[in-house]
Amino acid sequence: MPAFRLQSVDNELLTEADLAGRWAVVFFGYTFCPDVCPLSLAMLGEVFERLGDEADRLQGLFVTVDPGRDSPEVLKAYVGHFDSRIVAATGSEAQVRAAAEAFGLQFSVQGDRASPNYTVDHPAVMLLFSPQGEFVSLIPHGATATEVVALLARYRARP
Repeated sequence: MPAFRLQSVDNELLTEADLAGRWAVVFFGYTFCPDVCPLSLAMLGEVFERLGDEADRLQGLFVTVDPGRDSPEVLKAYVGHFDSRIVAATGSEAQVRAAAEAFGLQFSVQGDRASPNYTVDHPAVMLLFSPQGEFVSLIPHGATATEVVALLARYRARP
């Protein structure tokens, strides 16, 4: 897993070490996203539900690409709508950009940040990592919870 240093919504340091030992789904997005983010997070919440007792072997991480609007309080409330097992993270613009780049992702602000209506172009994929921190697979936008649970089962069955 790439190295990163961010802030949890509980104002604690969050690094790649916090994801070690469990499967991890990492997603970069923002709370004002009109479609991709809420659909993707709802799907991830459903994955946790479908995993049942196995859900404790998975960690979700949602990293905001809009730290100016997505305060820790806003992030906590937003992610809480989907599943409490999804951790939300933020940081300075530089920290968030460095984390995105460490994961091989980019994002860009569209419009004037002084306007409340700007948007942020960001990848519409989630990244799946093994408990050892190895990149395993992209999870494309539009994947169903059934498909993601099957993907996890397939990779967990490998030696």
